[in-house]
Amino acid sequence: TAVVNPNARGQRNNILAWFWCMDVEKDANSSDWLNKFYRVHWLCAKALKDHWSEEYLLVQHEMKWTCDFFLHKAEQW
Repeated sequence: TAVVNPNARGQRNNILAWFWCMDVEKDANSSDWLNKFYRVHWLCAKALKDHWSEEYLLVQHEMKWTCDFFLHKAEQW
């Protein structure tokens, strides 16, 4: 079994393969390594989701600031 470095270039957007998502005979409850694997993958997915939620919020505010700036400039002109 190969160990994948999640910090390696090009690994950031990889998704978990379907066979890692199967809990065969409830082996996730008995395997510390598998529990840690699931926890790390969940945290990476949550961090990515939080990043894009923040990015979306910032883009909305930047758009509002841009519109307000041009409206202000139109009033001055």
